[in-house]
Amino acid sequence: MARSVLVVVLVSGFLAAVACQPTSNSVSPAADYNIAVISVDALRADHLGVYGYNQPTTRFLDELAAKSVVFDRAYAPSSFTLQSVASLLTGRLPTSGGSVSLEAQPHENAETLSRLFRAAGLHTGIFSNQFLLKSRGFTRGFEDIGIADSAGDDGAQTALEVTENALRFVDDYSPERFFLYAHYVEPHQPYAPSTDTTSGHGVNKADVSVAELSAKISAGHAVTNGDPRVHQLTARYDAEIIAVDQAIEALVAGLSERGLADNTLIIVTGSQGQEFLEHGYLGHAWTLYEELLRVPLILHAPGLIDPQRVEGAVSTIEIYPTLVELFDLDLDTGLWQLDGSSFLSATLDVRVPQDPMFAELVIRERCIVRAVVLNEWKYIADYLPCAVEDRQDIQSGYLDLVTAIASGEADAPPLWGEIQQEVLFNLNDDPGETVNRAADESEQLEYMRSRLEEYQQYAELNALRAIEASAPRNMDAAQRDRLCGGGYFGC
Repeated sequence: MARSVLVVVLVSGFLAAVACQPTSNSVSPAADYNIAVISVDALRADHLGVYGYNQPTTRFLDELAAKSVVFDRAYAPSSFTLQSVASLLTGRLPTSGGSVSLEAQPHENAETLSRLFRAAGLHTGIFSNQFLLKSRGFTRGFEDIGIADSAGDDGAQTALEVTENALRFVDDYSPERFFLYAHYVEPHQPYAPSTDTTSGHGVNKADVSVAELSAKISAGHAVTNGDPRVHQLTARYDAEIIAVDQAIEALVAGLSERGLADNTLIIVTGSQGQEFLEHGYLGHAWTLYEELLRVPLILHAPGLIDPQRVEGAVSTIEIYPTLVELFDLDLDTGLWQLDGSSFLSATLDVRVPQDPMFAELVIRERCIVRAVVLNEWKYIADYLPCAVEDRQDIQSGYLDLVTAIASGEADAPPLWGEIQQEVLFNLNDDPGETVNRAADESEQLEYMRSRLEEYQQYAELNALRAIEASAPRNMDAAQRDRLCGGGYFGC
């Protein structure tokens, strides 16, 4: 049963503790439900049919959405996979939770969802073909672990193989309850869809590579998102979304075949989006624009919550407190404070928190960017900017810098420091974030900046100490090649 709970919400004092009464006699309405959280790497919301996309990428997810709660404005807490997933599993923002840098992972002291559900008596399993999730921080608390190996093709997994492993886990513990986390790496770059999903979509896998095109952009060659090569990359990206959609369909169908359709709560989201030169970059983990932060969020809760569309903005970091409250998990938030609040009321009505949402990209050896979203306004502050024209130099020097920091030859850049540049957008008038309103909306700019300063004050008092980066000089050749292929640093 839940202890006396302190719900920490983002309010004018940034985080205000609201004491709730003990619920020792309460019975969770989801007491007999299983949980399947499905996260898709680099999946931007506007490439799904349910969010208005005009290509047939998500036939199954569109069908599932029609029977679910669909959040129209869901934001990831980071544009980097590891920081975003760590936030989802811990309920803490990257800096607050100590999950920063390229080696980000849930802190060893974090009360992860896997730990909470395991303590509640559920079996826990994590399955993914994203090899970066193999670190102990992500797997801690999971009984069953099925994550692709980083070494060459022998360790690779398809999306359907991730589904097969997840269903094997369900079978191993049937009929006992489970908490399942499935993370699909597709449609992450380098965008290499199989022939099964490329037919009829105009995809040529050999015509251009992300690395080659990024190098041309970094070298100053004029490339826009209307370039045919970018169009081809987008087509390959869409083909990989189709593959993920099919894998998720197989997972949900497998649960249904096992008689679990009516008592399994399913959440589908994205770790972050992906950009195709909307603001000068390809890939992710460089900026915090909408194409990177807006992700799908679909909550399928048969028999619990009526299907509906939710217009207000929410953050995927709020999945954690939502599950804690819905399943009456034994979390003492006096010891483990959360950076968000549940988007379900005590009567299971969907509510949209009215507090500002924060997102962070904290790769201190490369760039540090933070964003605040409140209603129609979005504020982005660069502490350590990643200028497009400097990207090549930043990438090529990354390994040397991390090695120097790890050996004590150089100091790591501060997590905060001074803001070097800032922008303000009105998303209602300018959803593409093309017009900086900072000059003519000085009061709004100051207000948004003040909210970020409140988060800084909170983090400086309460944040877990970030795990310092280990020198990547120790990684093997296969790991290095896959990180290069994923666009994380130059090779």
